[in-house]
Parts: sequence; structure tokens; C-alpha cells
Amino acid sequence: MLNLLLISIFYIFFIVFAWPKMERGVYLIILLLPTYLIRFQIINIPLTLLEGMVLLLFLMWLIKLWQSKKLHIAISAWLKKTFRSETEIVGTTKRNLIPKIIALPIFIFFLSSIVALTLTPQTILGAGIWKAYFLEPLMFLGVMLYYIRKNSEINKLIYAFSILSIAVFIYALIQKLTGWNIPTLDWYLPETRRVTTFFGYPNANGLLLAPIGALIFATLWIKEYTFLKILKLISFISIILTIMWAGSEGALIALSLGVFIILLTKKHTRLLAIILAIICFAGILLTPTLRTVMFEKLTISDHSGQIRQAQWTETISMLRDRPINGSGLANYKQAIEPYHSSGLTINDKWQPVEIFLYPHNIILNFWAEIGIYGLFSIIWLFIVLGVLIYRINIKKKWLPKYKKEYINHLSLGVSSAFIVIIVHGLVDVPYFKNDLSILFWIITGITIILYNHTVNKKIAELE
Repeated sequence: MLNLLLISIFYIFFIVFAWPKMERGVYLIILLLPTYLIRFQIINIPLTLLEGMVLLLFLMWLIKLWQSKKLHIAISAWLKKTFRSETEIVGTTKRNLIPKIIALPIFIFFLSSIVALTLTPQTILGAGIWKAYFLEPLMFLGVMLYYIRKNSEINKLIYAFSILSIAVFIYALIQKLTGWNIPTLDWYLPETRRVTTFFGYPNANGLLLAPIGALIFATLWIKEYTFLKILKLISFISIILTIMWAGSEGALIALSLGVFIILLTKKHTRLLAIILAIICFAGILLTPTLRTVMFEKLTISDHSGQIRQAQWTETISMLRDRPINGSGLANYKQAIEPYHSSGLTINDKWQPVEIFLYPHNIILNFWAEIGIYGLFSIIWLFIVLGVLIYRINIKKKWLPKYKKEYINHLSLGVSSAFIVIIVHGLVDVPYFKNDLSILFWIITGITIILYNHTVNKKIAELE
């Protein structure tokens, strides 16, 4: 009862804080992404603090649309008026829009999730997964695109990520020094310590922080107040340390690649990127231990890599029998059980292997959860995002110099963030978690906003 009272007080504060300026709600949700860990029930419906904020923000948006007479009973009329095509609105509106090229893959992606929900044997669990990973993130995307338009508002998204990263780092530092609240003995022991922070397991830190780190690093070149640059620099260093202390090797490799691409793309740092690459490559070649470790990581032949390979083999066997619908939402563990081996031999020792929630591969994750149509839609979506980023860099030529530079830094940031997600996703699950699904659509939303700045003069004029 006390918890529900405190949660209710928090939501009242959230409404009072966000109602006058809805973008505040967007920033606060980003800042509080880990609050999906605070769980409660309303009328036997499980919810998290994060979900409640997203639902309240979306409801407030609908009320504001209704008050401004932009909300229609006819859904088609409302969508047409709220998100018109580029050709109809150029020069007449200051709102961000959903470009036609990306609207269809988003729709197919969402529709695939609905189909997966209707087909899954785990109806209750599947419904919870669906609302948290598909419905609510797209609700958040709609509000974000409607209210985040100016350069200053985009910057505040980055500052919110920076503060969040520093908060996670502070928790990581406490755990690194004391071992406090680390749940597993192997992670707790000083010689093998891996920080877990809010999330309860180490890899969750890398999954969230690595894409954010790439985005923040690219924006360090944006012209702004010195103390804001220092904030972002501190947060970037914090992200690297947290990922290292968490022992999330996949995240560290993915982030390193993202940072390298940023440095290589920028003219002033291209030589530095090449020199660093040569030094790292030479260091690996000349150090037997590093050479062995890197070979194992790249060939996925180390201990965790062999477990991943066994899991992928089992998942592919399962998908051969379920190629269209996959396992269904929240049904992977049950679907994979007939194909699962209880263990495997690693370095001449038998190793028991549990059944994980997901296959730990970005392609197999989506295929298993939302079927072949969902997999097709997410591949299509990534291709379209690449096309949008390409068009951003082509169409920005008509913009003034300061605007070109700003969009160049941001487009490079979202590009590297998506690369981090894909690379890390080769061996992990970079989407199917409350905070990660919202993070993915935030980065997608920033891409759409940047694109609209290059094709719509009225939006481009906003600062």
C-alpha cells in the first residue's frame, strides 16, 4: 500500500512537471529509463514505473490534441492531419513528420508483433512483452516526434542520456570498490568482479550504455557551452569504465568500432583513427595473449562463444520447423526445449547449459519472437534508416554552415549508435528489454527529426 502511494505521488509530480511542456516528460523518461525495474500491479495488470510514465505522457498528448481539435474520432483523419506527407506540408508546419519511406516498415513491424501475440501459447506473458517492447515504445516515438523539433531540444535528449550514464557509473563505482549488492559470488569476488548496477546482471549495462556512448561521443564536436561539453565528456568516460567493470566484452568491441568510425569519418581525426588502429593491430599481433584472446572473440570460439554457437544451432533447428511464425512472443524457452541439449563439452570439460530467454543474436531474436515477417520488417527498417542517413547528408547542402555541421555530428552519432546495436546484437539481445526498446526508437526518432530538418524549411529554421 505504501509503495502504491509513493508511486501515485511520483506520477502526480510527473503530470504536473510534463503538462506545461510535454518535452520535459520526454527528457525525464530518458533520464529514468532504469525505472522499469520498479514493478507494481493495477487491477492485476503488471506495470513498471517506466511504463506508467510512457502511458501518462501519451494520454496527455491525446488530451492536448483533443483540446486543439487535432484529435478525430476517425483514426485515418487524425493520422492524416497529425502526420501528413512531406509534399503536403513543406513550408506550412513546424511539426516533425513520419516520412513515407519509414512509415511502412514501422507499420509492418508493429503488425508483426500483433500477429505474434495472437499466435503465442503464452498469452499473458506475451501481452506483457508486447505492450512493453512494441506498443509503448512506439507511443513514446509518436510523442517525441511531435514535441522534439529544435536543436536545443535534441541537445537536451543528449544531456539526459549523459546524466543517466553518470548515475549508472556512480553505482558501478560503488560496486567496484565494495561489491555491494552484486547478486552472484563469481561477480562479487574481487578477482572476478563484474558490476551489475541497477540491472542485476553485467551485460545489461553494456547493452544500454554502448549505443548511448557512440551517440554522445559524436556530439562532443557540437559548439556549445564548455560545461556542457565537460558533462558529455565525463559521461563518455563513465560509460567506458562502467562497460569495462561490467566485463561486457561485446559492448566494448561494438563501442570501440563505433568510436573508430566516428574518428575515421571526421577529417580532423582521420589520421588519429588510422594511427590508433595501427597501434592496436600491432599490439595484438605482437602480444601472444592478446592475439589468442582476440582470435577467440572474433571467431566466437571462447567459452561464452561456444555456448552462443550451441544456442544458435538449436534455435535454427527450431526455426526450421517454425519458419513463418517463429516461437511466438515470450514462448522461446518452451519452443526451444525439445531441441535443447542439457550441456556441451568445453576444453574437455562437460558444461551444463541453461535455456536463455532469447537466442542472443539480433536476427534470431526477432525471427523467433515475431516471425519471419517481423524479421523482414526490422531488416527493412535498418535499410531505410541507412537510406535516411544518406539522404540527410545529401540534402543538408542547402542549409547554412552551422546547421550543416550540427546535422553532420548528429547523423554520425545515430549512424554509429545503430552500428553498435547491430554489432553487439550479433552475440546479445539489444532490443528485447524495456529500456533498450525505447532507446532504439529514440535513436530512430532522432534520425527522423534530422531528416525533416533537411527537407522542411520551417523545421530547419527552428533553433
